Amino acid sequence: MKKIVFLVFTMLITVVLAGQDVKVTSKAERKAQRKLEKEKIEKDMIVQTEKAIMSGNFVLKADQIRNKYGNMLMVNSTLNFVAVKGRDVYVQFGTESGMGYNGIGGITVKGNVVDYELTRDKKNSGYSLKLTTSGTFGFLTIYLRSNITGDIADARVQSNWGSTLIFSGDVVPITGSHIYKGSETY
Repeated sequence: MKKIVFLVFTMLITVVLAGQDVKVTSKAERKAQRKLEKEKIEKDMIVQTEKAIMSGNFVLKADQIRNKYGNMLMVNSTLNFVAVKGRDVYVQFGTESGMGYNGIGGITVKGNVVDYELTRDKKNSGYSLKLTTSGTFGFLTIYLRSNITGDIADARVQSNWGSTLIFSGDVVPITGSHIYKGSETY
C-alpha cells in the first residue's frame, strides 16, 4: 500500500512540474522590461498631449488650486478643471458638498476664445498657452504651461477684476477625461 501511495504521489508531482513552463528572468531583464514599458507609455502621453493641445480640445484636471496669496487646497480633479473645447472654454471649481452656484459646490464659468497664442518650447520640451476668453463674467486670461507629456501643468486664471486662481494637475484630451461639469453660472 505504501508503494502505491508513493507511486501516485510521485506521478502527481511529475505531472505538475511537467505542466509548468517556468521562465526564469533575471533582475536586469525585468528592469529592462519595465524601462521599455515606461518609455512606451511616455511616448503615448507625448502624442496624446500634443494632439489635444494643438487641436484645442484638452482639459487640465486640477488636483490642487492656489489663490494669488499662495494658499493651497487639494481638490477633486473630476470637479476642478480648465477645459478648452474648440472655441469654448470652461473654468470650474467645486467641492463634493453640492452646495454652490453650479450645483457642485462652486462656480462654472463658460467663455468664448478671443485670443489663442500657443508656443512650443523646444529647449525645455513643453507648451505655453495664453488664452483670452469673453463670457458672462467678463474677460478671463488663462496662462497655461505644461511639460511635453502633460503630467505636470499649471493654469493661471486671471479675471478682469484682479482675481487669480492657479490650477495644477495634468493635461489630458477632452474625450475620455471623465470630468463632471456643473451648471454654468450666469
